[in-house]
Amino acid sequence: MPLIFVSGTAEIVLAIMALFPSLRKLAFTFIAAMLVVYVPVHIYLIYLSPFKLGWMPVTPQMAWIRLLLQVPLIIWALWQGTII
Repeated sequence: MPLIFVSGTAEIVLAIMALFPSLRKLAFTFIAAMLVVYVPVHIYLIYLSPFKLGWMPVTPQMAWIRLLLQVPLIIWALWQGTII
């Protein structure tokens, strides 16, 4: 569970950094990197599904959608950081 807090804190810090033009490229580079690092987690969720995450059921379809959404989100982060 502590890893969730670390990643959540990093996401908040990166979002704040993205507000500043001088830090924007760095922030979006790290956002893209975090999204890439999350890909194995999404693959694992596909393997585990169906299951419940707290009160919410996670179906195989939901897990696949989460994985497939990573690609446009990574491209968007790289584009926002003017890396591509």
